[in-house]
Amino acid sequence: MPGVARKRQSRCGANSGRLPVQSRPESPFARARLVASADPRRDAMKKTFFLALVGVCACSVEMPGSLAAGDPVPPFTAVALAGVRAGSPGEAEAQLETTSADGAQSAALGADAASPDLLGAPYLLNVWATWCAPCREEMPELQRLHAAYAPQGFRVVGVSVDDRGAGETIQSFLQEVGVAFPIYHDPSSEIMDAYGLLGLPGSFLVDAEGVLVRKWVGSFHPMSPDVQKSVRALLPSQAADAG
Repeated sequence: MPGVARKRQSRCGANSGRLPVQSRPESPFARARLVASADPRRDAMKKTFFLALVGVCACSVEMPGSLAAGDPVPPFTAVALAGVRAGSPGEAEAQLETTSADGAQSAALGADAASPDLLGAPYLLNVWATWCAPCREEMPELQRLHAAYAPQGFRVVGVSVDDRGAGETIQSFLQEVGVAFPIYHDPSSEIMDAYGLLGLPGSFLVDAEGVLVRKWVGSFHPMSPDVQKSVRALLPSQAADAG
């Protein structure tokens, strides 16, 4: 829907979580949104123009009172879009393996899956979209983080907020990068509201009990020593020692 697309387009950001946030100038977008058009071709051209702009804009900021370390992460429901075996990039599974507290594995491709399915092991939740340039840039490094620590029980989980019907676009990008971690699809962007995001990307390090440990609003470096140290601290002691 055009309204949903415009909502997401205003949220994309490229700032690192460690740098001062640079606010996006509102007036050009606000003025453009006031222009009504009865021509579908003109509307499509406007959408393409906005997508190009948001890919380079800097507007990754948080909602007031957003999540802090020590808070239980809020639930979300999304479609299980893709799941690939760790260590075998590009090899699609018939099932997206999401481990619940009792060890059950569920969530068939295309079925709704909920965040409680992720309980029982630490994970890093990355909220992203294919039209967000910084999201695309950090995806290969997220894959490296997943590959490095998946054998010890850790995983990266991605939630795309691309438009409804963008499944082929998402899958094409995942195959290009060689993503081997679970990907969900939330075209409603409700996860952004739940996690207090006004921009993309957003990443959340969560322990096995579903409690937020760290977060990065904007792009970051998943393989940096600082991030890896935080990940290892969540692994079982034997696995952490082995890593």
